Amino acid sequence: MNDGQKKLLKETLVCGGILAVYYVFTQITGLRIPCLFYEITGLKCPGCGLTAMCIHMAHFRFDEALHANPLMFFLGPLLVISLGLKIFLAPEWLKNGNKFHDRAVWVLLGIAVCFWVVRNVIKV
Repeated sequence: MNDGQKKLLKETLVCGGILAVYYVFTQITGLRIPCLFYEITGLKCPGCGLTAMCIHMAHFRFDEALHANPLMFFLGPLLVISLGLKIFLAPEWLKNGNKFHDRAVWVLLGIAVCFWVVRNVIKV
C-alpha cells in the first residue's frame, strides 16, 4: 500500500467514524442536520434524504431507503466499491487524471444534475 492509499484509507476511516457518531446521535436524539438548500428554496438537492436513506439501510428497510434518495440508493454501492478498489488495489483506471476516472466523474455529476431537476419537477 503506497502513501496515497494509506492517506485515503485514513480519511475514509475518519469520515466513517464521524458518520457512525452522527448515526448514533440521530438515533438517541432524533435530531438531524437539515438541508440548508431545501430550507431556503423549498427545492430538494441531490443529497436530500441521504441521512434517512442511510438510517433505513442500516435497519434493512430497503424500500424506504429507495424512496428517501433513489440516486444514492443505486450509486452509493458503486461509489463504496470504487473507493475500496482505489484504496486496496489502486487500479490505473481509478487514479485521478486517468481518462476513465475523469469521464466517470463528469458522467456522475451529469446524472446528479439530471436527478436534481427531475426530483423537483415530478417530486421524487
